[in-house]
Amino acid sequence: MYRKLSVWFAAAVCAVVLGTYFSATFLYLTPPNPVKARHLGTILSVELPLFSQNWHLFAPNPVRSNLLLAGRCGVGSQTTPWTDLTTPFVAGHHRNRFSRLGKLLRPTQDALYLILGRNLDEWRPLVCKRFPTDERCRNDRERQKARELGTYIVQRVVSASCAGVPGVQRVQARIIVHDPPPWSRRHDRQDAGKMRYLTLPWMEYVP
Repeated sequence: MYRKLSVWFAAAVCAVVLGTYFSATFLYLTPPNPVKARHLGTILSVELPLFSQNWHLFAPNPVRSNLLLAGRCGVGSQTTPWTDLTTPFVAGHHRNRFSRLGKLLRPTQDALYLILGRNLDEWRPLVCKRFPTDERCRNDRERQKARELGTYIVQRVVSASCAGVPGVQRVQARIIVHDPPPWSRRHDRQDAGKMRYLTLPWMEYVP
């Protein structure tokens, strides 16, 4: 009897956890609506930072720029050349869609979005334009915490790439933002789009 009760209790807990997660994910991916705005804090606490998405259910939000991460290592007064840390993962993922490279690349991409301060929630400009004094629109502290989290993830990624460099002491990251040319000029080889660079300060090497 006790065994059956424990099984039913475990099943009920799993059902509640899964139901909460799938409900939060559904609301997270829907366009701005009153239910989503009312429970936004709870939804974000469930989805972020591990389950963030860059598209929305019934309202596609295509990526308009490519983000690349480059890193270099510092040994004393010497520095290594910049190394592209994103392209090899993307190329490997394109060769084999069933590989784990796509999942390994995702935390880095999310970290770059956090550092750049990009907000993927469509509700914010709509609500804050009408109610600029709303508490959820004054989120400078939250943005600072998000940038700190993104910087920490990037620090770990670049440190991992420098693990094979003898005597490495510090690392530096550079975010490369590539804006592709318009679709109408996609075949124009002379129009490669625009490149922007954001170089972060030197950070301590984390083994």
